[in-house]
Amino acid sequence: MRPSTRRQQGTVLIETSLILVPVLFAAGLAVELLHSNQLRQVATLALYQTGRVASTSQALPENMLAAFRQAIAPLFSVQGQRDHAHVPTRSAEQRFYLQTGLPLWQLEILSPTQASFKDFADTTLTRAQGRPVIRNSYLAQQHQQHVAAGWPDGRGPFSGQTVFQANTLRLRLTLLYSSTVPGVRLIMKGLAWLVLRREDLVSRAWQQGLLAVVVEADVMMQSNVVSLDQYVYSPDNLKIGSRAQNRLEHRKAVPAVNLQPLNQSAVPFHPPTAGPAHPLARSDIETAGTRSVEVENKKNPAAPDQALCDALLCCM
Repeated sequence: MRPSTRRQQGTVLIETSLILVPVLFAAGLAVELLHSNQLRQVATLALYQTGRVASTSQALPENMLAAFRQAIAPLFSVQGQRDHAHVPTRSAEQRFYLQTGLPLWQLEILSPTQASFKDFADTTLTRAQGRPVIRNSYLAQQHQQHVAAGWPDGRGPFSGQTVFQANTLRLRLTLLYSSTVPGVRLIMKGLAWLVLRREDLVSRAWQQGLLAVVVEADVMMQSNVVSLDQYVYSPDNLKIGSRAQNRLEHRKAVPAVNLQPLNQSAVPFHPPTAGPAHPLARSDIETAGTRSVEVENKKNPAAPDQALCDALLCCM
């Protein structure tokens, strides 16, 4: 009976090993999927917050990137840490670059493009700001003028977009991270041949055994859209200092704008002139507002600003 018992013990050990390997693999895969889903949720919220801030600030890089670093900081901050919101993000960026030679994240502006500004740049705003600007107001009227000018469905000849699409900010975020499960790095290196034809950040990450989360977000602009010199941002090509210094460097790097090519295809837009809703003439309203300010100032000279504000609100 002893040889038979030894054979059975060996068989049980082999069967247990065959069962444990796929169970451990499935458990590791579940942990990795949970980690990836958590990163995707935080990245999506951070990208949405970035788009919200950019939509109200003409998508200026200094405001957009500051909002992004603040929104993505919870991924890298330590519980109880009271440092500035940008500090953990910058530290994680430097650490990741030293370890892998790749940027931790990459932020791309997919729309509007340079072709969008060729089609929809407003002449008055462009001349005033010194670079192509797309007007954010009177979008319905602009669209009707483009349709009346012969553009199919109001789509520009260069970009193929409508003025509504040109006023929609589309962002793409690529976030790289290392696997939390041992062995996944080797698997990713083995699967890197699947993306050899690609030359983007995801392909380079796979070749080093890293994983990537890619999310996109569309946000309607709430301010005029200004043309940028750079549409792809990552920690290795940023030199963001103080806000005033960034604006100064941004203006110095702005090339001379030739207004003539912008107006060859774009349809000139003239905002509608709306008169006052009150039956009185506008001059009468302004005169009445001025008189009310003077009377209020005589009654209460300590609060002239409040009276002036009330009169202006009444006139509006």
